[in-house]
Amino acid sequence: MDILNPVLDVTLGTVKDVLPIAAIIFGFQFLVLRQKPANLGEILAGFAWVLVGLSLFLLGLEWCLFPLGRLMAEQLTDPAFVQAAGFLQGPVRLKSATNTYGYADLGNRPDGTPWPDSIPYTGYIGLAIDPATGRAIGDDGFPINTLEDPGSVADSRVEYTIGNTAGGPDNIIQKYKSLSDDIPLLNWREMRLIQAEAAGPGAAATALVNSIRTADGLPVIAGAYLTLVESDADRFLDMIIEERRRSLWLEARYWATKLQHTDMLWFPRAAGDLINSAAAYSIGGGVRLLLGSDEYQINPNLRDNGGLALRATGCDPDQAPVGF
Repeated sequence: MDILNPVLDVTLGTVKDVLPIAAIIFGFQFLVLRQKPANLGEILAGFAWVLVGLSLFLLGLEWCLFPLGRLMAEQLTDPAFVQAAGFLQGPVRLKSATNTYGYADLGNRPDGTPWPDSIPYTGYIGLAIDPATGRAIGDDGFPINTLEDPGSVADSRVEYTIGNTAGGPDNIIQKYKSLSDDIPLLNWREMRLIQAEAAGPGAAATALVNSIRTADGLPVIAGAYLTLVESDADRFLDMIIEERRRSLWLEARYWATKLQHTDMLWFPRAAGDLINSAAAYSIGGGVRLLLGSDEYQINPNLRDNGGLALRATGCDPDQAPVGF
């Protein structure tokens, strides 16, 4: 019966779809032409075979091609596939025997000094905030993390889960859960952070940052840490950078902060090999226009802003994206 029921449903549906066509053809023949068609029996038998053929064809589509198409559509639009692998990683470190997020070569800072190991302001797994003080970044530039800071609370602005991806089990972002989710071009949080940075260390700046924390349901900056960031310019900048990194996650706005602070924020330009269990990848880095090389020389708007050497960004050489 499990097979007969869909067969009957499809057959009856086919009969309902074909009957109006048959009614028009035979109605025209009998009512307008007023003639009995030759070989009427063979024509009726042919219609019966048409019904059988259409029914079998539709059953084949329903049982085979439609499920395959639905499966492909679900897989292609699954956030686990669309957002798979590469959006989340731990802090950037030099390669070690146990660290899968390491780099064989990290290069140097623009002033020639080596980067520390780990790299400050990197890593998105387990980001957290101290609930008592609202601290999200340590004095060493390393973020508060649920794995290393007991009692801290997870930062909901960088939400992820563990699930299956195209490359196997991995961390999957939850900020954009489907293709229909909006990706902001302008974020009010960024405006508040610009105001806070412009205001400099003080109560006005921390009030602006706390307005973001309150809106996101996160612990506000308070207590001894509040006093620290309102009086220490270095700790204040640490706080602003980390707030930008988290509040503007996956909105492509943090790149501007990285370009502003290349002495503090690692911005790889053809330096470093990413090490994981499967392969090593060359790290090109940088924000660049994906155009053919000749475009940078032919188009005056691109040529006059540095051409191919600077990828038409007009950046200083230490900030310009590399070739590819």
